Amino acid sequence: SFSEWFLGIYVKKEEVKDVMKNLGFEFKEKEDGLEILPPSWRHDVILKEDIAEEIARIKGYEKIPSIPPDFTPIILKKDKGEKIKILKSYLNSLGFNEGIFYSFIGEDFLRKAGFKGEAVKILNPLSQELNLLRPLPLYSILMGLIQNYRQRVSDAMLYEVGKGFYREGKDVREELHLSGGFYGNPVEELWNKEGSGFFFLKGVVEGILSVLRVKEKRIEGMESPLFEEGESARILRENEEIGILGKVHHRILKEMDVDEDLEVFLFDIYLEKILSREEEMPSYKEFSRYPPLLRDLSIVLDEKITWDEIKSAVYEKAGHLLEEISLFDIYRDEKIGMGKKSISFHLIFRSSDSTLKDELVDSLINEILLFLKEKFGAELRR
Repeated sequence: SFSEWFLGIYVKKEEVKDVMKNLGFEFKEKEDGLEILPPSWRHDVILKEDIAEEIARIKGYEKIPSIPPDFTPIILKKDKGEKIKILKSYLNSLGFNEGIFYSFIGEDFLRKAGFKGEAVKILNPLSQELNLLRPLPLYSILMGLIQNYRQRVSDAMLYEVGKGFYREGKDVREELHLSGGFYGNPVEELWNKEGSGFFFLKGVVEGILSVLRVKEKRIEGMESPLFEEGESARILRENEEIGILGKVHHRILKEMDVDEDLEVFLFDIYLEKILSREEEMPSYKEFSRYPPLLRDLSIVLDEKITWDEIKSAVYEKAGHLLEEISLFDIYRDEKIGMGKKSISFHLIFRSSDSTLKDELVDSLINEILLFLKEKFGAELRR
């Protein structure tokens, strides 16, 4: 019967009749069940589901068993077009605007932008200002941002999914890239805008990699004629470069007759390399029913040591009990020492099979500090 299917319990026809009669409902016997007519004062009973609910209410909700549905979740892999569509939606949500640029670029522009390689020349260019195929869409983004600035646009955020071109022997190869950039104040609500641009840029890039399900990656500093020293990085996955990001060098802006105090930030993600590999599918991990234990650490160490190196070392030593680690402060001062910095971070410990004791976590903290001292010369900040 419908009530049995809907409620998940068997109710005898005689019981249904008794319930309906006691509630003032009229009913008629039929071959396939009962035809039920609610009383005039029950305006809330309209559907057959309402009748089943009345039966459950009178019989007792506690008698209905809680049985989870039996199903097998299926995670479908997305094709290249779907992934690009999701990427565009993500960047649009952050305030970026999609640009559609020529694949051509000028030799003079590339020289001013610090490009040192060999670009592919066009035999019959539209003009001498567009006589090369661009090595990366990133250069088109830079050109677009500069044009916006010259038109007195106070803030600009652009991206493009496009191709870069390079020579491989006698052949010309092309690869798909996601390039983007911005200047101005991308996040209005930041209370301290000074120096926030690079961190916003890094957050955007990490969001893109998350959308692409790139898990095993690291971001490390790099030197490039395009970017300022100390504000540029490359993205690596298993020692293969899959992207770059950084703040455009003030010398380049000066070369292009742009205010060198303007802060322009660019990124380029090598989509061809990422999408050509097997997609890293998400996996299910059961939530722990046990409470976490939180600790904060502040350590003093050499300026050159990156947060990624510290984080990897902490995870390596702490093992499976460390659920999460997050940076919340970097502090520099003469009292700490020249060439030194203080890094402060949160640690969340949790076990999947028992409640952690303070003694165990304190012991782990001591082991982590000793390991960081041996590996990086780090000292606990007092």
